[in-house]
Amino acid sequence: MKTPLPPPMPADDPPEEDEEEEE
Repeated sequence: MKTPLPPPMPADDPPEEDEEEEE
């Protein structure tokens, strides 16, 4: 059984490169 692929991430924000948003 193959692992279900994660939902396609929106190409709106840079991948793990947000220095402004801190959560």
